[in-house]
Amino acid sequence: MSKFTPGPWRACHNGKCQCHMVWSIPADCVVAVAVSAEHETLTGGEGITNAGMLEANTRLIAAAPLLAEALQGVHSDIFDMLDLDFDPHTLRKDRWARRLDLIAAALKAAGLAEAPTPAELAALGIEEA
Repeated sequence: MSKFTPGPWRACHNGKCQCHMVWSIPADCVVAVAVSAEHETLTGGEGITNAGMLEANTRLIAAAPLLAEALQGVHSDIFDMLDLDFDPHTLRKDRWARRLDLIAAALKAAGLAEAPTPAELAALGIEEA
């Protein structure tokens, strides 16, 4: 299986730039450009686009490495829990806190959620690092 261009990825001006490019910071290259399907199919390429949708798509694409890392971590944790020898008393809150932090960062980068507040973390029994 091929690996994707290393992250983190950043949307040009947080997706607000007209170019809608997504850059790999470590590789210093463009990894994607968000385009609107409306642009080509509905207007014959005349330039009508949904700017809000393009911004959101650009941010979502830029969050892909974070989302992939979060999914890999949660997948690993769930796999461990399904192990027949799993003891729920050995589940460490700090391990889950790191997963929640990563998921929150990915969702925030994608523009899908705000970062949890310290009070929300405390309600979950998680202390801020």
